[in-house]
Amino acid sequence: EQLSFRLPSSIAHSMLFCTDQLNVTLFQLGLTCFYLFLNTLSYHNRDTCIGLIHLNRYRPEIVSMMGMFVNILPCRLRNDDLNQISFIELLRRVQQTFLENVQYAQLPYDELINLYRR
Repeated sequence: EQLSFRLPSSIAHSMLFCTDQLNVTLFQLGLTCFYLFLNTLSYHNRDTCIGLIHLNRYRPEIVSMMGMFVNILPCRLRNDDLNQISFIELLRRVQQTFLENVQYAQLPYDELINLYRR
């Protein structure tokens, strides 16, 4: 069974306007909103890590392939001062964290985890 919902066009247009004005991607904006949602669910938790699927398809001939090229990219955000920063500051922090983590997209998952344990 598939879960679906309707997003009002005014919200969709506002999101697109926000991404243009702040020079972020729609994915980074959505990821920021997801961090806020998780923080609302577990207010006492000040350390959030989200696993993102990264397809690792940098060459055109492997675009249609599945399997070993898919990797999980952990995106960790420590939000000790979440109540004291603006949404735009949080968005910038999420953008920076995401862009820093993408450089490790080709590493095997166990090596990524070892980097986070340091």
